[in-house]
Amino acid sequence: FLRKVVINDNGGDAVASDWTLFADQLSVTGSTAGAQVTDQAGTYDLSESAGPDGYSNTSITCDNSDGEVTDVTVGLGETVTCTFVNDDDTATIVLRKIVAGGPASQDDFDPFIDGQLVEWDIVYSIDSGTHFASEVMNVDNYQAEDWTGDCDADGSVVAELGDALECTITNVFVEVQPTPLPTPTPTPDPSQKPTDMLLATDPIGPVDSGTSSGGQMVWAIWVLLSALLIVGSGWVIRRQRYAEARNR
Repeated sequence: FLRKVVINDNGGDAVASDWTLFADQLSVTGSTAGAQVTDQAGTYDLSESAGPDGYSNTSITCDNSDGEVTDVTVGLGETVTCTFVNDDDTATIVLRKIVAGGPASQDDFDPFIDGQLVEWDIVYSIDSGTHFASEVMNVDNYQAEDWTGDCDADGSVVAELGDALECTITNVFVEVQPTPLPTPTPTPDPSQKPTDMLLATDPIGPVDSGTSSGGQMVWAIWVLLSALLIVGSGWVIRRQRYAEARNR
């Protein structure tokens, strides 16, 4: 008799009938109860078909021998049962960290797998299925880039039986520029006349009223206004005298 035992402790879902068991060229479909492959005495090499991906044959034993075997000898009138055991292969994952610039190290970032705190660069066994890598930053001024490697950008990854997964995340230092202080607004001097301000400054800064272009222009304007005032005053006086002469 040949029988099959399947161990699914890492997320696998295979069943015994997914394998074909052989004694030399004689075969039966795998089953947990076992099936007779021959009623003839003799020595037979034992083997099995490949079966589903992600499973490893962990042992073949026969109840007329001690330990693992690769063949079986059946005597006349003897009934021997040989058992084939297959176990689903565990998947593994490791998280890597790259810190680009700044004072931080990977110890300033906490890695997680499915919400469980783990360590960087350590290989962990996981079941088949969907898992999520994430991190918590314990420092300021760093920007996390997308996850790379076997993980999607958001850190999700689908593990198949036997996979060896590796996911990496990079954190880039972002230097914060200081905010410039505002330029203070000058406070006017209440004792200063407007003309003093004109004579004291021009568009390019402080000037000398006697030598600068700004001061010369103000002086010319002042002279012109004074001349106009004198001429105007004379014209008004003449008009008044003319009117008085006519009224006499």
